[in-house]
Amino acid sequence: MARKRRKRRDWDKVRGVLVGIFGLILIAGLGGAAWYWTSKEPKLDEATGCPTTGPTAVHAILIDRSDPITPLQGQRIRQTVDRYVQAAKIGERFELYIADSDAVNVLTAVAAVCNPGRGDQASELYQNPRMIQRQFEEKFLKVLHQNLDNLLMASTADSSPILESIRAVGVAAFGNVEPGTIPLQLTIVSDMVQHSGANSHFRGETNFVELSRKPAWRSLQANLKGAKVDVLYLLRADAKRNGVPIQNRGHEAFWESAIKGDEGKAYGEMVIGVTNAQKAAAATSASDVDAARRRMVQDLEESRAAVAEVQKALADTARVVAEALNAPTPAGVPLS
Repeated sequence: MARKRRKRRDWDKVRGVLVGIFGLILIAGLGGAAWYWTSKEPKLDEATGCPTTGPTAVHAILIDRSDPITPLQGQRIRQTVDRYVQAAKIGERFELYIADSDAVNVLTAVAAVCNPGRGDQASELYQNPRMIQRQFEEKFLKVLHQNLDNLLMASTADSSPILESIRAVGVAAFGNVEPGTIPLQLTIVSDMVQHSGANSHFRGETNFVELSRKPAWRSLQANLKGAKVDVLYLLRADAKRNGVPIQNRGHEAFWESAIKGDEGKAYGEMVIGVTNAQKAAAATSASDVDAARRRMVQDLEESRAAVAEVQKALADTARVVAEALNAPTPAGVPLS
């Protein structure tokens, strides 16, 4: 009788070991799936929040502070930037610049931060949506809004070197990017009334063909590497030359030609006046949206495949354990 009890205890131990092995395999499977997905997450730079491998897109915003921006214009500008932010790629870098450059000095970004993604874009399977949403709000959106608010405060300047600043932004923001590798965008917030020693619209120099033939153009021409260019064209009723408003169709044509000459893509739509600034956000590339959708579908399919592999491994393990548990009991060992 004592011998039978000893055998039964031994068999119970075997069962316990098998169940423990099953549990370890389950934990390992889930841990392996989590490791697989977290290992795909790019490492981020602590200062900017950008992937250490480089941003997924670059959006430079150049703000002309040579004349005060009205509260209504400021509100429209903020709304437009918020639309850009909502449509931004995960890992897209936003850079803010002041249009106060010249043909020699480097233009430094006032702020440069990357979009970490929103909480509703995170996977609950292997990410922490609440933490990602907090990073989005505190390390990205808050930084962008604070610096934008500072740049929109009323200010004046004796010059408005817009051409020079566009050239400088092309170097600072896009200089390290190989053309065609990632989306590039430049948004210019300005009345676009150029005024510097090299070129001044107040002096009547709004003929781009003539400017492009002058030696001065060599120090003004930028390389925007095919960037998409949007202009939030601020209307200035007092911007006149000999009593005639500078801002007209000819003025717009000057900038359309200048941007094309700067290797930027042609305007999707020239934004006339900040009151129509919604058009800038609507110009977000449909191809970018389609690409984001394709990536989401691909990620979902990969997630399903990974989960299916884990489920298969668990099912195989469960079958082995079940077979072991249902195996014939050694002779003389009662099950109860």
